[in-house]
Amino acid sequence: GDIVSGLLRRKKNNDYYNNFSKNYPNTIASKYINQTSKLPEKKKDFNFKVLTNICKSYKKKVKNDYIVVHLRIGDSLINKINNKYIFLSKGKIFNFDGFLQPNDFQKLIDLKLKNHKSNKVFLVYGFHNSNFDKKISDDYVQDVKKIFTKNGYVIKKHINGNPDEDFLFMINSKIFISSGGRFSNIIKNVKNYNNSGFVYSKENIRSAIND
Repeated sequence: GDIVSGLLRRKKNNDYYNNFSKNYPNTIASKYINQTSKLPEKKKDFNFKVLTNICKSYKKKVKNDYIVVHLRIGDSLINKINNKYIFLSKGKIFNFDGFLQPNDFQKLIDLKLKNHKSNKVFLVYGFHNSNFDKKISDDYVQDVKKIFTKNGYVIKKHINGNPDEDFLFMINSKIFISSGGRFSNIIKNVKNYNNSGFVYSKENIRSAIND
């Protein structure tokens, strides 16, 4: 997410970014850096055409009977107050509207998911580092899981997987739910760019609720 968004590229004296392709060759991110390096500045960031072509070269597919949910947890999830989770993004605190709350998934089930035949949910999530309150993240995952299980969905979980494999798994899903965050939003945007399957996020859910 930080590569595609240009966040790392714009940092000065960034050895991590400058040496990324050498240290992590043949990854989606390194290929993105190489293929956008000679493009105009305005086409270096969020270039979903380049990213799509890179992903297509892997030709990795996923069974279409899953509802794939990406959960942003770890260091972005900092507290829980009155049964509402508080998230941190770009150094700013989002109280209740920054990311999906567990009860948003219930609203999504009622508004959208019941129209689909799938009853299988695949939760994908991971931790960026160890500097976070693991209990809050565990509580959030469990709260989301309870919402789906009480509605009759079968749950599978994938934790701390290979970023490239997770990315390909999610962009090739028939039904994808983004709970928020840069990585999750890039998957959403790639799928929307390609008009690929059904994509639901906080914007879709809350606009439907307000209609």
